[in-house]
Amino acid sequence: MLKKSIIISLMTLVLPFAASAINVGRVTTIIPADKQLVAKEIKNESPMARVISVKIERIDSPLTDGKVIAFDKKDEILLSPSQLMMPGTSKNIIKFWYQGTEDNQERYYRITFTDEPITDDSAVNGGKSVLAQAKAIISTILVVQPRNKNLDYSLTDDGVSNKGNTSFRVSAIGECIDGKKNCREVFYVLPGKTYRLHKVNLKAKGTHLSLWDVEHYIALK
Repeated sequence: MLKKSIIISLMTLVLPFAASAINVGRVTTIIPADKQLVAKEIKNESPMARVISVKIERIDSPLTDGKVIAFDKKDEILLSPSQLMMPGTSKNIIKFWYQGTEDNQERYYRITFTDEPITDDSAVNGGKSVLAQAKAIISTILVVQPRNKNLDYSLTDDGVSNKGNTSFRVSAIGECIDGKKNCREVFYVLPGKTYRLHKVNLKAKGTHLSLWDVEHYIALK
């Protein structure tokens, strides 16, 4: 039986997936420094029932080249449910609990959703059996902010430096570097890293630069 695999792994802006019948929402999910729990809604946008399996791995970086590393302890991150059957056009919630070390280190996890549609085969042994017709594998990122968070940043001539220990998202809107009127960049800056704008002219008078720490907004320019 033909099986189709689709792997999507990004740390980027919020975009729902169209490659699969399920919509897992934001590509990047964050557990804030003062929280242990986050809930993620998934939607089955197909009229067909689907079986969804979920697993989580710790990675050393949220970028596409992030490598799987060992958990600090077995139960540092829990999820529920790890598998569910979703009727057509339904919604459900998956919860993630962080129970790991409380320190000044940001941690990253890859959440992998395996999505398979199902059908009833009444001809097998006179009863019903579940048949997988196609499979989609979708990867998203979970970021656990440090329990002892230090949000610190500075502007450079052409970008933003992260001098703290937690990632943040930046939005830049303004005159383009190539002279066109309107450009926009949205990006994450990891701890200890500097992002240099390559579309928006930071030095232009009307440029607006904003930082988002989860839901906390800070105007940088």
